[in-house]
Amino acid sequence: MRNKKVNLDCEVLEIFSLNLKYYRKAAGLTQFELAKISGCAHNFINDIENCKKGASFETVGKIANALDIEPFFLFINPNDRFYGENHKLVGLLTAFNKKVNNFFEYTLKELSGEKEKHKKKASAS
Repeated sequence: MRNKKVNLDCEVLEIFSLNLKYYRKAAGLTQFELAKISGCAHNFINDIENCKKGASFETVGKIANALDIEPFFLFINPNDRFYGENHKLVGLLTAFNKKVNNFFEYTLKELSGEKEKHKKKASAS
């Protein structure tokens, strides 16, 4: 029974590692960027992707939040039927979502800057 548990643990870790790398790349992030956003160390992200370490539930949540995906996506076996089409779609949607969020953040910053310029002009008059 012990050997079965070890094999299952290795399989889950391998699936997690593959998915982490896939979703990180789909989001257009480097390991450094993901580490910074998730609050993890870069070498820890590297170790996970190379199947050297696993992660706690809390860390999985932080990584999933940084990737803008639900945590369970990191544990879906690539050999499952669900995975194929939906995995690609989720990857595309994740990347698109990041770009849309970046656009809105940029736009809000620009609008805030314009608002401050108008306030300074009005107070100077």
